[in-house]
Amino acid sequence: MREGEREDPGQGRDGLRQILGKGRWALFLLVLGGIWLHAADSLVVATVMPAVVRSLGGIAWTAWAFALYELGSIVAGALGGYASLRLGLGRGLAGFALLFALGCLTSAAAPDMAVLLTGRLLQGLGGGALLALGHVAITRGYAERHWKLLFALASTVWGLASLAGPLVGGLFAESGWWRGAFLVFAAKGLLVGLAAPWLLRRFGGGGVGGGSAAVPLRSLLLLCLGVLAVATAGVVESAAWGAASILLGLLLLVSVPWVDAREAAPILPLRALAAAGAARSGLAMMLLLSVATPAFLIYGPLLMIAFHGIGELAAGYAVAFESVAWTLAAIAVGRVGPESEGPYLRLGAFSILAGLVGIAVFLPLEPFWLVLPWAGLQGGGFGLAYAFIVRRVVTACPDRERDHAAGAVATMQPLGYAIGAAIAGVAANGLGLELTETQAELTVVTRGLYLSFVPIGLLGLWAAFHLARTQTTRLTAVHKV
Repeated sequence: MREGEREDPGQGRDGLRQILGKGRWALFLLVLGGIWLHAADSLVVATVMPAVVRSLGGIAWTAWAFALYELGSIVAGALGGYASLRLGLGRGLAGFALLFALGCLTSAAAPDMAVLLTGRLLQGLGGGALLALGHVAITRGYAERHWKLLFALASTVWGLASLAGPLVGGLFAESGWWRGAFLVFAAKGLLVGLAAPWLLRRFGGGGVGGGSAAVPLRSLLLLCLGVLAVATAGVVESAAWGAASILLGLLLLVSVPWVDAREAAPILPLRALAAAGAARSGLAMMLLLSVATPAFLIYGPLLMIAFHGIGELAAGYAVAFESVAWTLAAIAVGRVGPESEGPYLRLGAFSILAGLVGIAVFLPLEPFWLVLPWAGLQGGGFGLAYAFIVRRVVTACPDRERDHAAGAVATMQPLGYAIGAAIAGVAANGLGLELTETQAELTVVTRGLYLSFVPIGLLGLWAAFHLARTQTTRLTAVHKV
């Protein structure tokens, strides 16, 4: 089959054997491998970070390990179309998988936190690009009628990652060799990188081409600088410099839409945002609620170990419960129609906010599993609302911008996590996490950390109500006509 050729619409209507025939199984296998590396990374690292901090120190920089990964993922996601066009999927998957492996090796060999953070940035660039190229591979390499099934199969990787990630991280952390977790993922990245050109050799070495050559470099630069400026406020000693850093970061982030409007390939669907209230509310809801929630992933294992004396494995699975709840909630609402979306959007936002407050209250209390229902509410809230946010944002846009709008929703999540990680670092360090000596002091810091995100969660809840009301009004008006 020639590069870029798709299946005939009349062939392979049913069954994976037909869909993945003629060598297409190799492409999908690589897609799954790339998604796995990206999906499992955060839970593995969250599980081993307490051991990393004990070994290397630098607790003040903990949030940076997650913020840099998310920033790398955002940049790499924007490069996915460019890479598929310039390199082809075979070389693109190989190159970014090897970059991910290099990042893992750098983290594994890190003598201090600075080198580990460098490795995390490389992992984010590699993992984010693998995820983006996986989406390109499915939409470019298979007939459109098969996309839903293939994306559903690919999504199961996230559920498996929520189970396997803490296991890998916990076993290595509790054995006293946290570096082994990074080495395992380096080996997996190396395997994907070496296998990609060989498995895709029948596609002319490059794989399936496609994508836009334009990259919004100025917008991405401003996003990264803005997040890093906010994060820097958490590690400077001067309060004045910290305030100035936060102000600079906010100014850079606020300027992104203005600069993005002048990009050849903007990150945001700007015409749709100007015309459709649902698009604005949906993107705002996703961004704000994503900003409000990553502190549990970042500091949850460390705090549960400090409060309750549990091992890294148990702490990792406690954090993973959030991801499991997301998956189960998403399955539960999979058949809900557009006419019933509004209540689930509101319920999802309420659940996230309630989970945030519950984590603040119950994380310090014995027994440690009291925090699990609240972590489940936080993750389950996203599962209830995510698909409906995407649907309402996309349907509010004109046909020519719908793909762009869907991509913008996906971008809001890692951007929100990156900003949230930066704010979490500022809050934790400002409250004196590193200086706590008693359980009472740690309780005050913990509750202050999580409750500091409640105002952001309330803004996300307001956006959810506005999104539900805006789209419901529009649908009713259309029905009356």
